[in-house]
Amino acid sequence: MILLGRDDELRRLRDLMADNPRVVVTGLPGIGRHALVAASAVPEGHELVVGEAPRPHEREEVVFRLGPLAPDAALSLFGRALFALDADAVADEDTASALVREVEGFPRGVELSARLYASRGDESVELMRDAPLWTLLPQDPRAKGWRDALQQVLGTLPGGVEASLRELSRFHERFDARAARHVCGDIADAALDVLVEAGLVRREGESFQVVRCARWVAMGTSAGVDTRYVDAVLAMGASPARARWVQRDLRAIFQGSMSARARTAGARLVPFLVERGEPHLQRLLAIDDALASTDLETECAIARMHVALGEPAVAWRRLERCAPVAAGHRLEGLRLHVAANALRRMGRVAAAREHYQRAITVLEETAQGSELGAALADLGGFHHEQGDQPAARDAWTRALRYVARDGDAHAEAIAVGNLGLLDHESDALEGAERRYRRALALHRATGNRRFEGIVAGDLGELLLASGRPLEACRELARSVEALERVGDDRQWVLISAALSFAETVSGDPETGRARIEAVRERAADDLAPVVALYARAHALHEARLARDAGERAREREILEQLEANVDASGDTPDEMRRAAMVIRAELARHRSASGWVFARDARFFVSPTLGRVELGRRKILRLLVAALLEARLDPDAAPLTQSALLRAGWPGQRAESASARNRLHVSLSTLRKLGLDPLLRGDSAGYFLDPGIAIDFPTGE
Repeated sequence: MILLGRDDELRRLRDLMADNPRVVVTGLPGIGRHALVAASAVPEGHELVVGEAPRPHEREEVVFRLGPLAPDAALSLFGRALFALDADAVADEDTASALVREVEGFPRGVELSARLYASRGDESVELMRDAPLWTLLPQDPRAKGWRDALQQVLGTLPGGVEASLRELSRFHERFDARAARHVCGDIADAALDVLVEAGLVRREGESFQVVRCARWVAMGTSAGVDTRYVDAVLAMGASPARARWVQRDLRAIFQGSMSARARTAGARLVPFLVERGEPHLQRLLAIDDALASTDLETECAIARMHVALGEPAVAWRRLERCAPVAAGHRLEGLRLHVAANALRRMGRVAAAREHYQRAITVLEETAQGSELGAALADLGGFHHEQGDQPAARDAWTRALRYVARDGDAHAEAIAVGNLGLLDHESDALEGAERRYRRALALHRATGNRRFEGIVAGDLGELLLASGRPLEACRELARSVEALERVGDDRQWVLISAALSFAETVSGDPETGRARIEAVRERAADDLAPVVALYARAHALHEARLARDAGERAREREILEQLEANVDASGDTPDEMRRAAMVIRAELARHRSASGWVFARDARFFVSPTLGRVELGRRKILRLLVAALLEARLDPDAAPLTQSALLRAGWPGQRAESASARNRLHVSLSTLRKLGLDPLLRGDSAGYFLDPGIAIDFPTGE
């Protein structure tokens, strides 16, 4: 028998036996239980057995429960088991640690994970993250034995504790004692103590989590979803702040039957599944049609989906048919809110404004924090569409206060992103960037890929408007990937068009033009003008080439045509306004450039007034300009003395004679006449190119 990592348990067991005539060793399955019994010195007249927990009215006995192995002991057991298998491959420490963590210190699980590694190698870690170990080793009777032994462990628990474990196992994240009491009732605190002692639940500060192996067994042996647990899931699903905890369970209930409970679960999933609208709506409609009656919560959820799918008139007709509820009821506030969204999409501005105000009044009276925050967020969007930016900011700021207070990270991310949009449009770009990055972090934390893609696109457009095209390309590419994954074609088209422009601005016009042509093919009719505007904006690259070549007339012609296109775009709709904002910013940067362009090897330069000047065949002048350029690009360089310029222009010749100095003065005078005079400076320290005047280099250099 191998006794590994159980020294503390052995000491505690011997102390326990000194005062109790019969001790039953239970707990995690594995060879450790039998080895512990064999290694114990049992006093005369005492009995130590491996068995089950005591039953009522049986003779006096105590239970000694074994918990998980410590990590070091578990790794040692894994290594011994792998060695005993004569495995060709030996797991490295990271792989072994990952496998041991998956079985969470269960001794027999550690042994079996070694068998899995021997047959499947490094792949076994990913396999175990997706399935119980015994399903991965179906041919191994010991794997089935592990499952059976785990079930026996549950069988040794008092009935109420076992039932509590099964209900708590449906939490897919950590939970606190309050949540446990909500699900398990008054027994929760006592049950948690027993489960923690048994090693089936781990405690981390104020939080608890059912260990994975115990969850596998508890969920697998349950005859069905307990009625009380369903009630608890639906109650938690009513709060967006807590619904994400039980989102998987809401889906399970929703898909499980055609019952009123399944319908309620589907209604409460709507805020999280809007981007998957059509399938979810059809399932919800099917359940609702199969039942004899409906309810306002379901009607609001169905209407909300129709609005998201671009069918506001259908949503409005359903809500009009709803039976009224008592004045001031939460559901009345919800109905008014969804109706306002439908009316807004239908273009009925006055009616939408009235419904929003009534919804907010009702929700304020019923203290509905998250729902009130959602209504305020939509009201802010309504004001934004109407061009009332101060009212939009006020509504979104109030929305942020309510949703942050209730811990609704999803709604908080939307509110923060909206405020970032206002900052963006008012040219407060630093504040907008901070808000966008905060919203991105929240969307990533809540797993909202669609909104993450939208905000990443907003951030990319901001970076592009700020003159940071390479950073913009990275964010816009992330946005396009996320939007492609969730199937949001509309936003994909808009962000892809912006990405094509960013690629051209950052020096990759071929990729940019290829992308904009692909976008044209997927653009809906109402987005075609936005895509066309971005396509025409690629002409900025041609303007840059013309400027580099000193073709000022051609450059002016291109810029004037592009500016006319942007001005003709007007200020609406929002998508066109955003595109025009990005393009105007890039046009302004192009206009504000000094116009001085130098080839890096000084074979030519472009004067803002005289155009391109070739120096390729004028070796001395080219060498002098090259030296001046090199000094200009070195922040630590001093002005070039006459001697330094003579060495640069006439290498290998004497630089101290009067004739040499005269040659230099003639050459510098020639450069001034060719157009360099506004840029070439000289003082007692030497000659230099004016650092206060911007210079540029040709595209591609």
